[in-house]
Amino acid sequence: MSRLFGRGWRPCLAVAGSQLAMADETAVRAARGMLLGFDPDAMSGSGAIAFDLTSSTFFEHQLDRLPLRRALERARTFGAHKGFSIDIPFSVTVEYVLEHKLALAALGEGLLAKLVAPGPEIPGPIFALDVAPPAMSAEAWATVIHIIAKQSLSGSPGSATKRAVERLMRWRDAHLAVTAEASELVVTASGNRR
Repeated sequence: MSRLFGRGWRPCLAVAGSQLAMADETAVRAARGMLLGFDPDAMSGSGAIAFDLTSSTFFEHQLDRLPLRRALERARTFGAHKGFSIDIPFSVTVEYVLEHKLALAALGEGLLAKLVAPGPEIPGPIFALDVAPPAMSAEAWATVIHIIAKQSLSGSPGSATKRAVERLMRWRDAHLAVTAEASELVVTASGNRR
């Protein structure tokens, strides 16, 4: 993170909270994620996450902490990336790639291969958020928002979260993107109501 923003930003990261300061420790420069489905009752779902890294050391140490990882994983290739698939008995399949400057992970067999399949080279946004509220139930959205806001798996969504979900469910889709054009940052927002 300090390489991205410069050392002068470290005090700001500390004031912003431990989650942003932790990005400096983990060597994460940028992150992208996608949630395809979530069932709060079964605590299951599918999705993927990608990290641009300055170093893979932190993630290598985290992988070494997984019990029986070596016994359960098998080598796979995802597009141009060499990685692994871990079939957890009676549970999910986790696919991952860990390279020096890149970490990719997905829940759901075959998902990572679909995401990194070769395609036309199009410069992407600096930040993008695409949401399709009807893809999940209102209860699932409430649980996801509660977990993000409270940073905890315990408790239940409050009235403010439920009101936010009611408003969210009025939309068929919503999109937010930040792109770099010449010397400007351009923010684009769009959506379609139901």
